[in-house]
Amino acid sequence: MPEPNYKFLKVLAKEAFKCFAKGDTENAEAMLFSFMQTVDPTFADDVKKDRQIIYTMIKIKNTSKDPAEQFAATLILKFLKSKGVNL
Repeated sequence: MPEPNYKFLKVLAKEAFKCFAKGDTENAEAMLFSFMQTVDPTFADDVKKDRQIIYTMIKIKNTSKDPAEQFAATLILKFLKSKGVNL
């Protein structure tokens, strides 16, 4: 797998969080989904084979006291669903 363009990923993440700050969740999520796909293009396919990550993300989303953890878990679950993973 080729080395990702880290400068691009940094800008993509910054822009995504600017969108979140402005309330533009649709574009923010799209940018973060692109970020995740770039960082690990096989992640969704791997999860289809080993569903443990889904169970872990659901547990974090439902039980964590940390809003950042809950947000991250929710975003990962949305990403997986957008890639055709049955949740």
